[in-house]
Amino acid sequence: QTGPHATHPGFGSQLSSLSGFCHLIGDREGPPHMLYGPYIDFIAVAYGGVAVLAALDRRRRNGEGCFIDLSQYEAGLQFIGGGLLDYSANGAIAGREGNRDPVAAPHGCFPCLDNQWCAISCWSGEEWERFCRAAGQEDWMSEARFATAAERREHEDALNRLIGAWTAGLASDWIMERLQRHGVHAAKVNTMRDLFSDPQVAFREVWQEREHSEMGRHHYRMVSYQLSETPGSVRGAAPCLGEHNEAAFLGWLKLSEEEYRDFEKQGAFG
Repeated sequence: QTGPHATHPGFGSQLSSLSGFCHLIGDREGPPHMLYGPYIDFIAVAYGGVAVLAALDRRRRNGEGCFIDLSQYEAGLQFIGGGLLDYSANGAIAGREGNRDPVAAPHGCFPCLDNQWCAISCWSGEEWERFCRAAGQEDWMSEARFATAAERREHEDALNRLIGAWTAGLASDWIMERLQRHGVHAAKVNTMRDLFSDPQVAFREVWQEREHSEMGRHHYRMVSYQLSETPGSVRGAAPCLGEHNEAAFLGWLKLSEEEYRDFEKQGAFG
């Protein structure tokens, strides 16, 4: 609520930009890229939850409330701590590196059959060797340009082309399962369609179908955690516009029938 940005509207895309995220996303020689969706909104919500719990605990202990002043902008800085520390300690300004990582090599997304992709990364020399064996490409291990992580990063474009040529003829699910069995970091890049048929998501009943009066059978997303004593569920379809007006205004707000109908005639609920 204070400072030169106090009146700045809280909009995720621009606050992600202010918080330094966009400067780090994109190809090395290309422009900054914006984050998908209101990412920083969810960061602020997480800190907001912690702040509310702390305030409730304070009230329980001494009976006093408190005023919470939470900034999405400031909360976002926590998630680029590594870059902030590097600048503070070394004066280095972190930049865009595409999919590259300062430690892992290879580290990227590789094309598979049917326009699918698989994310693969190797975080040690041992994992690199496991990857080569799982891929049936033991000869890669004997190449001097791939002998160490530093060498692999230096020749990462060539390495990515080799890996992409191998993955291109294979299904992303098959690659993921095979590499994981050999102790290699790998995961299919799911599309929105894939998420509705993913066996893990289905097993956990994340999607729950309910009948909507206008849309028919519709998937609703369950919360992202399971509580043993109160597991919960999606109890009904989303309401249509104004569907629960009477329950809200007559039941909760205790308007009289006359007051409610008068407001209704004035278009207050339209």
